[in-house]
Amino acid sequence: VMQERVTEENGEALIPADVPEGDNVRLQGRDVRQGDVLLNAGERLEAAALGHLAGQGITYVSVRRRPRVALLSTGDEIVDPGTPLKPGQLYNSNRPMLKRLLETFGAEVVQLVSVPDDYAQTVALLNHAAAEADVVVSTGGVSVGEEDHVKAALESLGQLDMWKLAIRPGKPLALGRLPRDDGSQARFVGLPGNPVSGFVGSWLFLRPLMGALLGCPALAELPCLTATATFTTDTGPRQHYMRVALRFTPEGIEADAFDDQNSAVLSSCIAADALAVIDPHRQVERGSQVRCLWMVG
Repeated sequence: VMQERVTEENGEALIPADVPEGDNVRLQGRDVRQGDVLLNAGERLEAAALGHLAGQGITYVSVRRRPRVALLSTGDEIVDPGTPLKPGQLYNSNRPMLKRLLETFGAEVVQLVSVPDDYAQTVALLNHAAAEADVVVSTGGVSVGEEDHVKAALESLGQLDMWKLAIRPGKPLALGRLPRDDGSQARFVGLPGNPVSGFVGSWLFLRPLMGALLGCPALAELPCLTATATFTTDTGPRQHYMRVALRFTPEGIEADAFDDQNSAVLSSCIAADALAVIDPHRQVERGSQVRCLWMVG
């Protein structure tokens, strides 16, 4: 019986007659019964899951080791934030952004490496990264520029499984494998150097890769929902992943696209919580239904 419903008279507790029998009594087995599965294999140990285990007196469970990731930034023009910029230089926005995303996806970033525009050094640094990491992620150097050495270095060391996708942003993407001395292989993901391309590519490729390595179905695929477009656009031959902000209204879910979808406009990623998937050669009118990938960690 709730204390505020009890009165005291002459040293006795008086309980109202309308209190149902067993009200507010928590019976054994109400939450978990004997033989129930507390957590399925592959579930992430988030706050509620940890509390659920602790509530049953469980102190140890078997877990997967976090994938070790080496994060390589390529290009002589890339410098660390805080360094005075010289003409032609850019601050490395990809490194802190991707490191945080990878950690959100369950990875442990074990290397942060700057790779100069030199083929021999690119080969050496890729080889060293593969020796220590399960996954090697590079930004830049996978396109067709004169100083883009990552693709050639990957082919000389290991195997290039895929190069270039008909998507926007993120066309110059490379996937492959790098050998290790023990006969195993490190996965390789080469992301474009443009910050938005790296951001979008991380959600599309790094997140499901981490999910596969961790055996975590919740990470393996982004939640998908249908929203009403509040924008107009048309696409060319590539599939477009537009940064949008979702609004949940009484009439349904609406997707607001950011005006500037250029792959260098990183500010659009701050407020974006989904990617609207626009098929090639499609014209989207205001009010059209669009498929959206919800960017949740």
